[in-house]
Amino acid sequence: MTEITLSGHTRVGFSSRRGGKAGITVSKEKLVVRCLGTYEFRPDQVVAFAPDGPAWMSRGFHIRHNRADTPGRVHFSCSGGRDEIVAALTQVGFVACGQPFTGLRRPGPMQLVFIAMAIASAVMLLRGHLS
Repeated sequence: MTEITLSGHTRVGFSSRRGGKAGITVSKEKLVVRCLGTYEFRPDQVVAFAPDGPAWMSRGFHIRHNRADTPGRVHFSCSGGRDEIVAALTQVGFVACGQPFTGLRRPGPMQLVFIAMAIASAVMLLRGHLS
């Protein structure tokens, strides 16, 4: 099985990581994204690779997927730019063939923290106004 590993900048949900262990490993059967956690996608779970901006300004892609247990925002970029990522995907034969996700995604841990902080702030404001 041929695998290619690229290091770079990954963002998954609210988490972000550069260099070191951050990056992707791609083979014909799977795409593994390493950020603060590890996320593995089969070709039928990846809908598309969408550019994250104009070619002259960006170096990566948003990975559109249909997994409900993974944050919707998954991004990868590397110093070789989009061309290096596309070359790796083409060389190993990974082809995104998933259907778009239409359900609700489960909130990630950081989203739950922000929701809890918003509720706590609202309760403190209400208590302050009521007394």
